[in-house]
Amino acid sequence: MSVVAGSAAQLPFPDGAFDAVIAVMMMHHVSPLILQHCLLSEAWRVLQPGGVLVGVEGLAVGIKWHLVHFGDAVVAVDHHDLRSRLSSLGFANVEVHTRRSKFRFSAVRPEALAGDDNLRSAM
Repeated sequence: MSVVAGSAAQLPFPDGAFDAVIAVMMMHHVSPLILQHCLLSEAWRVLQPGGVLVGVEGLAVGIKWHLVHFGDAVVAVDHHDLRSRLSSLGFANVEVHTRRSKFRFSAVRPEALAGDDNLRSAM
């Protein structure tokens, strides 16, 4: 195993390098919101066709969440909007499930089809 320092919004890996990308309790620390979008787009890019994105995030509710992040640069991840955000990037089989103060999500980069590169560049 090796550790690579870099920005999640501009990953230093080639296209299709991984069969899974995992994001655990970190997306809300990526601000501004456009960088969260870049992060999700980069996850799509570095995934192999058929690869899976999975993650867990906290819901930005309650005093505890706000106290834990007091003074932090945070942008809460909108779990209501995440399904459409992932779908708009080309992910398929998008699932978002909430439970108590957290939500989990998963999505699949579809197997490559003829013309995918043209569709992706239009997004």
